[in-house]
Amino acid sequence: MEADRIVIFLSRYQRQPSSDPSSTIPRYSELAEGNFPVDTDNEALKETLERIREIIRRSRSQETL
Repeated sequence: MEADRIVIFLSRYQRQPSSDPSSTIPRYSELAEGNFPVDTDNEALKETLERIREIIRRSRSQETL
């Protein structure tokens, strides 16, 4: 088995400080906002995108509590 190419992804991952220095679990902060247009005639896709938008909004509101 041979690879024909290598792909490198750059990430903005920043490790969050933890009280347990031996913790190796990566922690990510939510950067998404639910501000995106849903411009489609496909009802199934529209419902899915609106559900994702609502999940993001709820997640963002819980962060501010």
